[in-house]
Amino acid sequence: MKQRPRPDRLVDSFVPRQKSWNDRDPARDVVPMLLLAVVTDRAAIAGQNARFRYTCDEAIIGATSSVLPQTKNGLAGFEGLKDMTCYSISELSNTATPTHYSYGVPSGDLPVGFSPKGIHIGCYVLVTPFRTTDGLQEWLIINTQAISGTCP
Repeated sequence: MKQRPRPDRLVDSFVPRQKSWNDRDPARDVVPMLLLAVVTDRAAIAGQNARFRYTCDEAIIGATSSVLPQTKNGLAGFEGLKDMTCYSISELSNTATPTHYSYGVPSGDLPVGFSPKGIHIGCYVLVTPFRTTDGLQEWLIINTQAISGTCP
């Protein structure tokens, strides 16, 4: 049976000691599979249908007595990732109208007044790392795109 390597006490995780993913040493640093984050900004991607580029900061959940989520930055003993560029995995399949939104909702099925929405600023999300074709480290938000509106 294969044994796991012992963790290096100096390098438990890149998260507590580095602010930028690109600053990490891939040969040494542990890569997280999922990370709690909070959306701090968003901008529509030009020429795309209901797709947004999000900015997120790493987050943490407070003690069991409060269970309040908050950003890691500024907390004693923590130095979380900041200003991560993120994309919603459920928005990646959106194409020009007529289309499907949010994993398969046909645009033609939406009642008048309903449309897909971006993730609101202040929303807590799970993110996972990926690399773009130019090698940049960015993050995918694991979510389902919201569709909202006013009933006629």
